[in-house]
Amino acid sequence: MKILMAILLTGLITSGVTFWLVGSQLKAKQPTSFVQPNLQDMQKYSLLAPEVLAVKNEDLRVNFVPLRQKLRELVNAWGENFGFYFEYLPTGTSIGVHEKNNFYGASLVKVPLVMAFIKADRETNLDIDNTKVVLRSEDLDPGFGDLYKKGAGFELTLRQAVELTLTDSDNTAARILAARVPIDQYNAIYNNLDLEIDTKDNEIILTPKSYTSIMKALFYSSILNSEDSQYILTLLSQTKFSDKLPNPITKDIKVAHKIGNYENKVFQDCGIIYLPNKPYALCMMSQFNETLTTERMVSISRIVYQYLTTGKIFKNN
Repeated sequence: MKILMAILLTGLITSGVTFWLVGSQLKAKQPTSFVQPNLQDMQKYSLLAPEVLAVKNEDLRVNFVPLRQKLRELVNAWGENFGFYFEYLPTGTSIGVHEKNNFYGASLVKVPLVMAFIKADRETNLDIDNTKVVLRSEDLDPGFGDLYKKGAGFELTLRQAVELTLTDSDNTAARILAARVPIDQYNAIYNNLDLEIDTKDNEIILTPKSYTSIMKALFYSSILNSEDSQYILTLLSQTKFSDKLPNPITKDIKVAHKIGNYENKVFQDCGIIYLPNKPYALCMMSQFNETLTTERMVSISRIVYQYLTTGKIFKNN
């Protein structure tokens, strides 16, 4: 257990990682094609998933064959150093290429870390708004964020540490939280999703498909309660890092996503895209340089977004 927490803390130092959380509510548009299922339909279709009855047929029966063909053709040509996983959340239909390939987790591991911190907070009734911590010299991390500039002795609340960790991707604030997460709570997040905690070079290893399970756990509020899941997703929707996955998506569409960067060698961008009536998950991981990674992630994100909004594959993609 001590070894795993040391790995987690090491990741905070070496990865230039980011986290996101927030205090406001995620204000997604109310889907216009969702309907209230009536009792008669629920009895008539009692063997179907309840959510099927709340979505209009045209949003359930999307033909993903052209999209699957396009994405496989494109990504297979890039080789195994790029992997992605897409899931259409209304039905669970998925598309993946190299989606089970291993990549360094880098800052992605901090979403389950925050989930574990909040879960522990709930169980111990810790008042993070009024509980203060004092920075120690060993907390200071210049890798990302500006909190380290305050120096040892600076005082802040745990709420402030959470928000700095997630909104500013601040490594120093993240170290404060990591030191206060019981290791069994951290393990439990993975265990609840039946995910193995594998490591390499003192880094947790993830795949595009496995990490999507973590994002879906927030979307479906399957580990944390609704309030806390909403809290995390709201912060993830307010990150300032918009050059990859969110880049081609119009500004009126919420994107709750998490980026990662391992020593400028491995890059990730994974999240939930709140397209009205058609929400979907997309997770991309790359071992190419950042310029090429950004270009390719934007391309994948654009193709998926355009297909779900127009039903077409455009030639310029």
